[in-house]
Amino acid sequence: MIILGEPMDHPRRVVSHVRVAGLFIDGNRFHQQRELWRLAGEGSEIHNNGITVQSVNDSVVENVTCARNRSGGLVTTLGVRRLTVRELTAFDNEFDGLACYETRTVCSRNCICTTIREPAFRWIWPSTTMSSATPF
Repeated sequence: MIILGEPMDHPRRVVSHVRVAGLFIDGNRFHQQRELWRLAGEGSEIHNNGITVQSVNDSVVENVTCARNRSGGLVTTLGVRRLTVRELTAFDNEFDGLACYETRTVCSRNCICTTIREPAFRWIWPSTTMSSATPF
């Protein structure tokens, strides 16, 4: 599991210009007893996603596979802006392959996502903008 941004419900700062590339993440779903990865003292809830991106700007996730996660494959939230996702493969996750919550702009290209019981792609919250065009 990878967390881009501060691992809390109310991040204090925005992280920018991060790149995650060339990974295979096996979430080991069958050995995870809960969907929540961590419950911090202040009540933060981080889901057991392959990659969680929150409060991050101008960043890239490319050539990544997220498989068998207890929650989702790649999930963005808490004010993500201008994220480029290229060559994402997400399969056999309990929920979404790629989900965007409270996210302003995501540019995706060549993404293959399948899930067990939820939509493979999910865009939620006003102003989520998806593009398959040339990334920024």
